[in-house]
Amino acid sequence: MNSILNEKPELVSTGEGFCVLNTVKYKEKFLYSKYSPDKIITRIINEKEIKPNTLVIIFSPCLWYGLDLLKTKCDSTCEILALEGDKELYNLASSQLNNEINFINSNDKGKIEEFVNELLRTKNIKRAVRIDFSGGVQFNIESYNFIFTQIQNLISQYWKNKITLIQFGKFYAKNILLNLSNLADSLQLEQLSSTISKPILVCGAGESLEQITKEIAEKYFVLAVDASLPYFKATHIRPDAVVAMESQFSTIKAFVGSANLKIPLFCDLVSRPDVPQILNGSIIYFTTKYTSSLFLEELYNSKIIKGFVPPMGSVGLACIYIALKLRKDESVPVYFTGLDFSFTAGKTHARNTSAHLQGLITSYRLRHIENLNYSFREDSIKCTGKNNNKIITNNIMQIYAEQFHLQFINEKNIYDAGKTGLELGFERADLEKITLSENKAAENNFQEIICSTIKNTQDSSDGKKYLEKEKNELLIIKDLLENGEKSKHFDETETLEAQLFNKIKTHDYLYLHFPDSNSITLNKSFFKRIKAELIYFLKQINSALL
Repeated sequence: MNSILNEKPELVSTGEGFCVLNTVKYKEKFLYSKYSPDKIITRIINEKEIKPNTLVIIFSPCLWYGLDLLKTKCDSTCEILALEGDKELYNLASSQLNNEINFINSNDKGKIEEFVNELLRTKNIKRAVRIDFSGGVQFNIESYNFIFTQIQNLISQYWKNKITLIQFGKFYAKNILLNLSNLADSLQLEQLSSTISKPILVCGAGESLEQITKEIAEKYFVLAVDASLPYFKATHIRPDAVVAMESQFSTIKAFVGSANLKIPLFCDLVSRPDVPQILNGSIIYFTTKYTSSLFLEELYNSKIIKGFVPPMGSVGLACIYIALKLRKDESVPVYFTGLDFSFTAGKTHARNTSAHLQGLITSYRLRHIENLNYSFREDSIKCTGKNNNKIITNNIMQIYAEQFHLQFINEKNIYDAGKTGLELGFERADLEKITLSENKAAENNFQEIICSTIKNTQDSSDGKKYLEKEKNELLIIKDLLENGEKSKHFDETETLEAQLFNKIKTHDYLYLHFPDSNSITLNKSFFKRIKAELIYFLKQINSALL
């Protein structure tokens, strides 16, 4: 066994007919055919369809047979990445490589991720295909399968985010600019980190929320998603804090009837600016890093925003993230319910939530409250959930459930207290049977914590100063666009196009939502679109400064 582990790859001449190519013997296996080493890989490449904008991933390139043929099948929009995880085979392949090919040790997953992300930012890569170049793949097959899946996920997620950015990026940036003027009178999530010692109960708006009674809620620090707020109002339960993160107008419906409750609100900086005003309580902002942006980085580097929350897409996931930030340490348990990622036929949310109330409002003799259309759409998936309940889900909900599991499964003391919904892989807990010790059941007055934090805060984020600076810089760009080289801001040491782009790129919210933002060219069309965005955002900044 030791001799096999210490074995070096051996080049073996085929020595038959007209073939002068070598094969490789390694760990008592031939990695190519002993008679025609390039025959199989040549056939595989010839049969492989490689569309434009494809990342071709080579696993275990070894002697690189087939590489020249592969290059002829890839147009200029494609990219090739070679990976090898075996140290000896990596050294062999490196010694045989005479071409300029991206070759990375597959054990360096961080470098692979960095490479793919950079590729997505600079080239229009839309898909990945895999080609196993030699029998060396068998020594790391599980790792290679995992890496390829992760690369596919990176590409898929990038384009999902891109579509979201095209649809909502302009509104996200607008909402951030409008919300900046309120930061000086508010707190940010990072300032309340590790402050809650009471067990935390995270409540979504799914059907399993209905198990929460006033007696149960009083034992916990209750952190509720915005859509569940009407349920708590109807059951006379006051959550300790509410979380909102959407930028769409539909979010407002969740707050109907809850004006002036003075409940602390955790609010995403990209949320609609009118949302924080409804509850009329303390506002704690957090900032979702919805894209890689110099605009967001400048806000962070200027200490105007104090940190980022990773993009999650679901307020339920954000609620768990916030709960983990708030708890004093890992010994403080976090329970969750109402995060079902599924529903039963005709019923998508818990009773008295905004979705249920909307059904009551719009129902009449010929239109029942049961949302059967939603339950039996083409993308609906019937499955068995917790406690063998028959439930319905869909692809989007399943993606969120998988993301929930991957994001939080390694965190300590998180418990699934829901009695229905998809199985998420967390330890189950029955809230009705949990007995809390006195110290853990001790009251945390969150409002007192907030007031104490404000009192002890040395610096307050001055968003208005940033807005004034931003307004002046946008006016300079506007003047350069309108007056060109006659502008008083024109710098004769560089071209007008270069000067404009250098100024515009630091305010990239002006164009990140453009469909072609990955391949911007300094032409008249681009600058015309920028001018239109300038006028729009200047109006928003002026409104924020009033």
